[in-house]
Amino acid sequence: MRFLSRSRAAFLAASLAWPGLAALVLAALAFVTGPALADMRAQPAECRAAEAQIETALREAPNWQGRVEALRRLAPNIPPACEELKTRTERILRSLTEAQAAPVDGPSRGMGQAFALPDFPWPPPTPSARLVMPRAPLVAALPASQSLYDVGERLTGALLQAGYSEYSFFAAPKGFALTARLERIRDDGTPAPEEFRFLEPSAEEPFSLTSYVSRLFFAPEGFYRQIVFVVTDQPFVASAPAPTTNTADEWLRRGATSLPDGYRRLPFGPGYNVTALVYEFRKGARDRDVATLTPGRLAGREHLVKSGIYAALVPSP
Repeated sequence: MRFLSRSRAAFLAASLAWPGLAALVLAALAFVTGPALADMRAQPAECRAAEAQIETALREAPNWQGRVEALRRLAPNIPPACEELKTRTERILRSLTEAQAAPVDGPSRGMGQAFALPDFPWPPPTPSARLVMPRAPLVAALPASQSLYDVGERLTGALLQAGYSEYSFFAAPKGFALTARLERIRDDGTPAPEEFRFLEPSAEEPFSLTSYVSRLFFAPEGFYRQIVFVVTDQPFVASAPAPTTNTADEWLRRGATSLPDGYRRLPFGPGYNVTALVYEFRKGARDRDVATLTPGRLAGREHLVKSGIYAALVPSP
């Protein structure tokens, strides 16, 4: 069958976004395209027509997800007389679907998703302060599934409770990163009064840190803070250069508004930690006088406590 040939397998695999997933698909297709395939001329005409339809759909689909959707749409319509074609098509679709949810190596830092989160810089930029969150209170508040998705829900719930209404998700090795909205803070680390706390984006633009940083150049002197949560089971040293206004502006603009459903199937195992990275900026009296503080003025725990996030994640006994 042509659409199951090794050349077609290579064509399909080459379109994948993740090298590890491409290797998995090539292996799956090679398995189902053994040398004992019947000659195409021996097939009933309706089977040849069904095969040609599938081949055309795979070739014309704009991306990998489009090919998965094409197989899902066409597999149920394969004529009953074409049982061999139907079996192989369903086997390929099953392999692709399983690969979609499985962790693989690639740009998404080990997360195989139909929708891939953009990558957070790795290793992370050097923070002003950091804190590894206590694990026990986090786990105690999770539902029985205890998935990475549940952790994401717990963290965003804490952000909302502390007054952070906007945030973005990124991929991290075997996990994710969650960036909170940039805010102005008092000298002691508590948020500025609500009417001054957040730098307002321009009315004609969607929210982005670019808008924030632009206004930060001309904002009153003082201190500003951004908090990033990194959830991963991989040890890391936040050693990359500290974020500048040219790199930090992408964090909220490029991030996703939620985690893909695939994270529901990934457990928050005992090796996972939630690390808060705090990036603190100081605005001087002059225009464009903005500096990243490394190290910062306050410890990581103090930033989390003063922000209100710590109490939302680690309730008092």
